[in-house]
Amino acid sequence: LDAGVWQNLLELQNRVLKSAATVSLVTEDQPPADIMTRQTLHQQIVTDINKKAVGDLNELLDEIVALIQQNFGYDYVSLFLLNQAKKTLILQNAVWKNQHSPSKGSMRFDIEGQEITARAAATGQSILVNDVSEEPNYSSHPSLPTVKAQLSIPLLIGTSLLGVLDVA
Repeated sequence: LDAGVWQNLLELQNRVLKSAATVSLVTEDQPPADIMTRQTLHQQIVTDINKKAVGDLNELLDEIVALIQQNFGYDYVSLFLLNQAKKTLILQNAVWKNQHSPSKGSMRFDIEGQEITARAAATGQSILVNDVSEEPNYSSHPSLPTVKAQLSIPLLIGTSLLGVLDVA
């Protein structure tokens, strides 16, 4: 990969991790000391990833998704990438706590759909649903019966949508 592509990947990585850290701060009622701990953790994860010599994009994305799940305490973390030709979000990477994670490509969302993930992609805005049982457009997955809340974060470089990070 050329230097411009790597720069974009590093920018995307930092945005994903910062979003994961920020959202965990906003959605949790944490004392100030815990907030500082979360911010420090975010910086440590970014440093750890940057130290690794990752030559493969899929390996880098797997590492980022796993670190978000492990370090920020989310039960389910999924990364969907945009197939622009088909206007579809396709599962690229997922780490699900205490479960077998789905295979790459096994989940898809039409970005013109009404699901939470699709709406985040279409609007370019993060969508937080604190109680998915109250959300008429929540798309449940049979392997995720314990999901109570969902956050979908669009991943943008400039105004270009690359994908959506889902955490629950």
